[in-house]
Amino acid sequence: MRRPQPQCAILMEKLEGRTLMSVMSMGPESLVVNIPFGSTTEAGGVPKDKWNAGDFYYYFEKKIKLLRHTDFLMIGVEKGNNTTRLGEQLTGPDGLLHDFQVLPSLENRLLYVQAKTPLSVRAFKELRHAVEKVSGVAWATPTFETMDGDPIGITNRVIVKLDPDADPQVVLGPHYVRAGPDNQYRINTRKGGVATLRFANQLQHSPGVQWADAIAYSKAVPL
Repeated sequence: MRRPQPQCAILMEKLEGRTLMSVMSMGPESLVVNIPFGSTTEAGGVPKDKWNAGDFYYYFEKKIKLLRHTDFLMIGVEKGNNTTRLGEQLTGPDGLLHDFQVLPSLENRLLYVQAKTPLSVRAFKELRHAVEKVSGVAWATPTFETMDGDPIGITNRVIVKLDPDADPQVVLGPHYVRAGPDNQYRINTRKGGVATLRFANQLQHSPGVQWADAIAYSKAVPL
């Protein structure tokens, strides 16, 4: 059976049959910092809105290289918090993301925001870590893009297909749920985005695993 593929869409689209479970609590601290925008440019004065941090995912055994955006953030919202109010707090005049706008999201506990101007890589990293310290935020991650320009979004879940004779308890441990027929299971991670991508890549080479997919959103055609 072939690995499931992202569905084509005009906007970033949630992949079929997947749902976001609760995210685990992070620290209650709140932090406010001022971040400079657009301070790094590429040749020709073009704003640098992406960078290569060595990220990739597997399509079967083939590595698909990814770039990180510096003008988009996906933010996981802790269970029990109001996503709309948290978005207003973060993007308000005194918020950490006051130069960002909230974009439509397909999940109740997910904020998807875009900067008015791309940040430098250093500024983006600092801002991302500052956002993760805000009360109510479980995790924050950049979005990604393939080398062909197809956008990729990764939250805090991995879909895994096991061999028919593999024991999910042995391969995946106790924290999984069935995600569909044909030995497919879902694992939710504590922190979304980069950490989830790396976790899926590690699972890819585990005994009993046919494939592990961390991609939650894409408008890419099959890669």
